[in-house]
Amino acid sequence: MKTHMRGFAVLLPVIVSLLAAGDAEKIPAKALKMYNFVELVKRVDKESSRSAMPGKVFIFAEEDINAYFEYAAGKQSGKTAVKDIKINLRGQNVFELSADVEFDISAILGGEGSFVKKLLKKSRGMKNSIFMEAKTSSAKGKGIVLIQSIRINGLKLPDKLLDEALRNFGGKRRPPINPYSLTDIPYGIQKIEILPGSLRVKL
Repeated sequence: MKTHMRGFAVLLPVIVSLLAAGDAEKIPAKALKMYNFVELVKRVDKESSRSAMPGKVFIFAEEDINAYFEYAAGKQSGKTAVKDIKINLRGQNVFELSADVEFDISAILGGEGSFVKKLLKKSRGMKNSIFMEAKTSSAKGKGIVLIQSIRINGLKLPDKLLDEALRNFGGKRRPPINPYSLTDIPYGIQKIEILPGSLRVKL
């Protein structure tokens, strides 16, 4: 069973947190195109329904996105730290995402339960390896992500546990998030398409 997740509000808050300004003179050349795009997008409020350049289309190579992720990861601050984030753009709106994330898994897994849940709780406070395969769909400023599989430290989350984690995490957001509904894409972005090895974004 594929799990529907509110992708741009629940799935990617960590990635959104990587959209941090830095010193342009120190940005690697490979990351500069994505950096300039992020700065452009952030000219409007995150909740805005109108983008900074309505109708403008940008295309980014996979290696440029990964170079930006590497740069932005070094600018992070706060309780959740993301390292070694990599995206594999497979095309037909399918992507794979891997990262090492330092966070307390038990905070989103709820109470006691399965062997998998108990085992994952032992990794609290440690660096956790995350791998996800998903498919996106977006149009007219709305988006959703269909999660096909998630592995944490090599363990595949059963559908029931994944559903519980999404609901717990969404419920802790302010305002609370329904993980099974379409959501507005941040910054007035209208459409995101995943092509083989590249990302197409329409503002």
